[in-house]
Amino acid sequence: MRIYVACLASYNAGVLHGAWIQASSDVDEMEEAVRAILRASPFPNVMRRDWHCESCGADETLTEGDKGGIPPCPHCGEMMVPNVDGYNGGNPYPSAEEYAIHDSEGLGPIDEYASLSDIARRVTIIEAADAYGIPADVAAQAVSDLGDNQTEPDEFFNDRYHGAFSSWREMAEEYILETHDINQVPEWLINHIDWDSIARDFQISGELTAYQHDGTFYFFHSY
Repeated sequence: MRIYVACLASYNAGVLHGAWIQASSDVDEMEEAVRAILRASPFPNVMRRDWHCESCGADETLTEGDKGGIPPCPHCGEMMVPNVDGYNGGNPYPSAEEYAIHDSEGLGPIDEYASLSDIARRVTIIEAADAYGIPADVAAQAVSDLGDNQTEPDEFFNDRYHGAFSSWREMAEEYILETHDINQVPEWLINHIDWDSIARDFQISGELTAYQHDGTFYFFHSY
């Protein structure tokens, strides 16, 4: 899984400057990769500096204000100090400020202005879904529609995923045969069951939500 990060200052100047970076559940790791791309921009438009908060231990890269000065920590409010272990030894350096995600692989549809936190969440969802054989875009859409940001993806798929089937009819037939004791029903009578009608009942009830991908339906419990 990876994303292509493009420098917008360069893009607006008609120059393509960017790089593919690994999509990760570690936001800090991706942020450092993005900062490196923006620092190398041929069209820097801001001055930035790496800061360290001695109170809470946070490290931040911030754009220098017009008046300079020491910024407060965005986490605890205490005043920060230049991070001498950061880029350029804690001194200001030129950089581009904004970026967009112009392409991605293995993540399903991604908005070009998605945050790195959104990317990290998507990676976590896809890694959890992979154990169930659920495609990336199906997994992301199901969590978006039926889940919430408080639910861990592993828990969501364990509780909600019902399975993959070729059709609503196949799902309905398997569901009924597995959950109802019809061993005493003669096979010839089973062959007369209207599975299409039962499948329509499932669709109307809203108990299950299906997502179609490459001819396969992936079913999730709606609630």
